[in-house]
Amino acid sequence: MLISFLSRKLQKIAIKVSTYFSPKPPYFTSNVLQKITNKFLNDPLLFCLAPLSLPIFYLILLLPKHIRPKFGTLNVERLGHFGGDFMIRYSEVILHPNKQNIIHTLSKSKSCNSFLYVFAKRNLRCSYIARIYLTLAHAMPLTRSLHEPTPGSDYFDTHSRDLLGITQQTKNPIFTTEENNAAKRWLMSKGWTESKPIVCMLNRDPAYLKTLYEFSTAYHDFRNCPIHTYKHAAEWLIDYCDAFVIRMGKIAEERLSLDTKSFVDYPFIHDQSDFLDVWLWINCDFFISCGTGPDIMSSYSKNPGIYLN
Repeated sequence: MLISFLSRKLQKIAIKVSTYFSPKPPYFTSNVLQKITNKFLNDPLLFCLAPLSLPIFYLILLLPKHIRPKFGTLNVERLGHFGGDFMIRYSEVILHPNKQNIIHTLSKSKSCNSFLYVFAKRNLRCSYIARIYLTLAHAMPLTRSLHEPTPGSDYFDTHSRDLLGITQQTKNPIFTTEENNAAKRWLMSKGWTESKPIVCMLNRDPAYLKTLYEFSTAYHDFRNCPIHTYKHAAEWLIDYCDAFVIRMGKIAEERLSLDTKSFVDYPFIHDQSDFLDVWLWINCDFFISCGTGPDIMSSYSKNPGIYLN
């Protein structure tokens, strides 16, 4: 009851302050305000630090634009969006000096992939303090210029697509020697040799989304395709290109069985890892997919591939 009461009061105050100081920006709706007040009330540290941070927050606005920090986040809940947004932002930071001032906040509890969470923090400027300032940038008047929208947000209407092709102009983020060696040891344990090109193959089915959401995702079923329609392609790649084919995905409905040691049905093995989910897509030599999401990391890594079905 108390949280609900405080939430309503904070929402009314925020609307009045915003209306008094500046025209209401397009995103400043009651739903957004409700989310903002819930963030403050559900995070005691954020609630305590926000008032102390407010003077510094407005002092930041007085800094010249070329050194003024901005605050942003990435969509970490789905691997396709997280991987795509990360690689777009990584390329932006390299190509555009003004993007180097962005400080990110990433939600570890909501992250779909623990390794990509660490990998993103290793390659981008990240800090918990950014969460405070990002929340304030949404809530306070005259501070919209401090908010850097997520690359895949509705603000840009790109949905994690690299419309400008900036990921093709930069080198891929670097894995450590230990990480590369660990991935190669795993591949060799499955029958891969250095001479074999790695091909990642992925189809879309509803199995994974059923583990995430309680509501029906059938409205996306038109994007699905059965993995057995890729069987002949996998066999041809193995027989005629001496490729090592990995059917990707954390969870899947249908198995794909091939009588060869050069194929791994990844969703049905016991030694999956978040690390391999990222490393394989970024480092494969070729990919085949139907545009389901995680494959975007391979495309942004400049790996050749085709989209089927």
